[in-house]
Amino acid sequence: MDASYRCQTCALFSLNCASGAVGGMSALERVQFLSEREWDVFRLLSLGSSNRDVSRALYITERTVKAHIASIVAKLAVNGRFQAALVSYVYHVQNCPKGQ
Repeated sequence: MDASYRCQTCALFSLNCASGAVGGMSALERVQFLSEREWDVFRLLSLGSSNRDVSRALYITERTVKAHIASIVAKLAVNGRFQAALVSYVYHVQNCPKGQ
């Protein structure tokens, strides 16, 4: 987390603005670069799922979940799982029909 933020919630606002952009793209715009399996994990992050929950839902090991989360964090250029989960939540609130 950038030291200029007082809390992780404040950091959320930078995820979709130009000042928080890396390579000219915000974290929400970089979602398009996730693989199909990373997308499955990303979706479950928006629900607040633990690594164990994700591994059970997708029939993969927790170690594989950790690898997918590390890749998601890198592709989104965020500072960790918490910010990746915030991006996931915001993305799904903005882009998914109710009930999905």
